Amino acid sequence: LQRPELAQLTAALTASAAMVDIERAQFYPDFFLAGYISGSYSPAHDLIENSLLRHGYTYYDAGLSLGLRITLDIPQKLARLDRARAERNRIQAQAQTAELAIALEIDKQRGELAGAAAKLKIAKKGRRAAKAWMRSNFLSYGVGLADTKDLLDSVAAYAKAQIEYDKAHHDTLIAIERLHLAVGQDLSRID
Repeated sequence: LQRPELAQLTAALTASAAMVDIERAQFYPDFFLAGYISGSYSPAHDLIENSLLRHGYTYYDAGLSLGLRITLDIPQKLARLDRARAERNRIQAQAQTAELAIALEIDKQRGELAGAAAKLKIAKKGRRAAKAWMRSNFLSYGVGLADTKDLLDSVAAYAKAQIEYDKAHHDTLIAIERLHLAVGQDLSRID
């Protein structure tokens, strides 16, 4: 739900649903209410009630009107409504496809993370074994029981095991970051 493309598709789906509602509302008539109030007062003139005479400076008047507007372009309105519904359905299909694709990507990244974690575990055991072999050869060489070739072989094996461990550790960190990216977490905010 944190992926930006899903947020965009959700916003587009909301907008297209609103557009369908707008196009459907075009079928209904528009009602309006209008009114006015006018008046004037002068203490020097009296209020004249006769509508045939000029009322002078003191008068009061008001009016109210109710109106209805309807357009009869029904085929054009139907076409616009069908187009809005088709657009909404297209965006809905894109959102469903994106959700499935993101779920698939998350599963893939989770599998890669599990594989990288298994390789890290194996590399850790290999490094521990190489370190034990190297220590044993150092002690044996110090006492004089091992020759230089065995000592150098164990040091080389330990160095290779350390490199493999570091590579597996790096691959695991990369897999974690890719999983964070797949679920939509902002990588710049991860400590």
